[in-house]
Amino acid sequence: VYLSMTLIFIGTVIPPLFVFNLHCHWIGTVFISYGLSGIGLGVFECTFLNVITPLGKLTKAWAIMGIPMGFGVVNILGLLCTSAGMPVSLLYWYIVSLVPIGMWVLKRYGPGALNEPAGTAIFRPPSASEEQRNLGTALRDCKVWLPLMIPHILAKVAVNFVMENATPVNYYTYNAGEVPLWGPNQSNPLLAHDVYFAILGIFVLLGDTLSRRVTASLETTSHLSNSLLLLAAVLCSAVGFYLESMARAFLAWFGIFFAFWGNGMVYGASAKFIDNSIPKQYNLAAYSTWCFMGDLGGIFGGVTVDIVRNWICGGRSFTYECLTHN
Repeated sequence: VYLSMTLIFIGTVIPPLFVFNLHCHWIGTVFISYGLSGIGLGVFECTFLNVITPLGKLTKAWAIMGIPMGFGVVNILGLLCTSAGMPVSLLYWYIVSLVPIGMWVLKRYGPGALNEPAGTAIFRPPSASEEQRNLGTALRDCKVWLPLMIPHILAKVAVNFVMENATPVNYYTYNAGEVPLWGPNQSNPLLAHDVYFAILGIFVLLGDTLSRRVTASLETTSHLSNSLLLLAAVLCSAVGFYLESMARAFLAWFGIFFAFWGNGMVYGASAKFIDNSIPKQYNLAAYSTWCFMGDLGGIFGGVTVDIVRNWICGGRSFTYECLTHN
């Protein structure tokens, strides 16, 4: 976990230091920054979810809410501050400063009997049968745990596709200095670009955060109830995707809410299912496979942004929407 956070730290420090402060215009900094941050985030997510499992389901329920809350701070308060004139570089430095703080919090409050005074450990160390299997062993034993994960993997791929497609599509669709709320042919009312996307961030935060908490509190003890919950989540994402396609800025707020509500439902339901129903020794393997396959859906969503954007805009360009240049 600490190694992944170190990679994220290095990746996030590159833009403010080299691009904004040292005025480096080498395109390679983008690939290095994204590469290190992406690898770090990919490793962090599954290992962190596995590491905090001994702290209990209530801790897990609150911890998974921290992800959208962190994004919300940047996408809401950050956009409001930059719209008021704050340099964008300060937003990057804010993110950079929080990574070591996160490391300290994990070190100070995370699980680990070696870091706690004798007799005060708050969780039971894993038994020999619960020790995490390495990837090779877990794959050899995949019949034990992988079939149980298939519905969760499929749902994760679907909601990640919508999430990673709908979010950037909004930026490429409503790409003028002002956003027309009622439609591309309307010029009143108009909302400032950064203010509009700050409000969009509020809908993302509410949808992704509340759904994770609600789903974690539900009693889904059977495979049928889990499957129905996943189906409802995918349908929410589909509704959100449809609302996004209507090219109405005010509907995009509700579309992104439903899209991220579906994502949060899958996240909460799958985290609880893995902890409760997958044999403990395959907990990390299940989280890793689930995250990896979900990321493939997100990658597919990202590479189809132009296709979806052209579909939404219908090949046309308007005064305040679907501009051919930013």
